[in-house]
Amino acid sequence: MLFRSILIIRTGGVGDCILTLPVLSFLRQSHPEAELHVLGNPNMNEVVRLYGMAATCRSIDEAGFAALYSGGKPTEFLHEYFREFDRVLFFTVRERSAAERAVLDAGAGACRALDPRPPEGHRRHISTHLLSILDEYNGEPPTLPPMSRAGTLPRVPGRLAIHPGSGGVAKTWPLERFLTIAARWSGETVFVTGPAEHERGMAKLIPKDFRIFSGDTLAATFELLASAERYLGCDSGVSHLAALARMPSTVLFGPTDPDVWRPLGEGVTVIASPDGTMEGIVPDTVMESLTHSRT
Repeated sequence: MLFRSILIIRTGGVGDCILTLPVLSFLRQSHPEAELHVLGNPNMNEVVRLYGMAATCRSIDEAGFAALYSGGKPTEFLHEYFREFDRVLFFTVRERSAAERAVLDAGAGACRALDPRPPEGHRRHISTHLLSILDEYNGEPPTLPPMSRAGTLPRVPGRLAIHPGSGGVAKTWPLERFLTIAARWSGETVFVTGPAEHERGMAKLIPKDFRIFSGDTLAATFELLASAERYLGCDSGVSHLAALARMPSTVLFGPTDPDVWRPLGEGVTVIASPDGTMEGIVPDTVMESLTHSRT
């Protein structure tokens, strides 16, 4: 079927949004004639702008879009917006039929809704679940073509970028072990921190001997990651961003399943804890991975 304009509705954390990019990539390959548009939260919109895949990005936080979730009749605002789209792909935890009906009533040509959370027992990569919203998806492993900017930014020889945090405390490796790696690394170490690391007081515990980078934007963090020789982190949005930057990465997994949640990228090495806890990963194993990647 020929589509003129396709809309993707998606909200979530940075990692969740990056893992949705294979859907946009698949659409671009399958429907090169169609314009892709995104309606998302700030994370999704910033990720998509960075990746450069969509014609427009609009904030779902605009007041007019609240009516999309009210269950009432669509407003003129919604009619004016959705009637421009031949097809809408709606990632939402709402009941699917209600979500689809709201979009169709607002004037979209077609709509498919999908709960972005993996179904119980799902053991394949999460992107395969997200791609299942597409009737034309053939079940092949998800791919994420590198960004045009990835690999073109100059790298600083010997620089190791470390993101010590994660969205959940249980997914975070003990800070003292990151500091052990930083002390043993023969080169510059940059700790990449965000709001979570500052709120938990983690950033204050990093010695001033090491550089601390707190990017104001996703684009600034991307450029810092792309400048490094190597990246180390946990199951986090920043680790997915490092993979997007084509950064040779070591990513640590404890309670979460790397088969489902690992960053997409050929240069990603996963270290899964033998006992399902982050404490089960020892510094020697991590250091061996980082050292091996330099040879």
